[in-house]
Amino acid sequence: MVAAVPYIHNKSYRRHRPEQNLLYRKIETYWPIFLKEQQRVGKALPHFVRDEFDGFLECGIPENGFVRVYCYGCRHSGIIPFSCKRRGFCPSCCARRMNDEAAHLVDAVIPEIPVRQWVLSFPFKMRFLMARNQGLMNKALKIYITEIQSFQRKRAKGVGSAT
Repeated sequence: MVAAVPYIHNKSYRRHRPEQNLLYRKIETYWPIFLKEQQRVGKALPHFVRDEFDGFLECGIPENGFVRVYCYGCRHSGIIPFSCKRRGFCPSCCARRMNDEAAHLVDAVIPEIPVRQWVLSFPFKMRFLMARNQGLMNKALKIYITEIQSFQRKRAKGVGSAT
């Protein structure tokens, strides 16, 4: 006979309370004003933009929907508000998606060999210039790739497996 050992749960779920976030408060305050102004001047936003903002304002708020959960082990019950699951700018949903994608890459895509990640960063003024000028961006990317390839070739020759 096996004795039942109760599961002791130290932490309890705490809602992240998006309505207390500065971004949420600003959008909640100014989004209706912006929509009224757009309507006043006779302009319309695309539906996907309106849906994104409306979904963000409903994300994580229990009044907009939730699921009640119960743990038979610790006999704790609670509610978990629905999330918007949008791809735009919701910090909570974007972080969840990013975490899920990283786990998928590690578990299923990247083989079990050493992997090196290369990051290229530019000063803000350069970022804005390259965002507006596709040719400049292409030239910077070409230089970046050429330098990485050169580095890798030199390193491979040093190890004795030159290509």
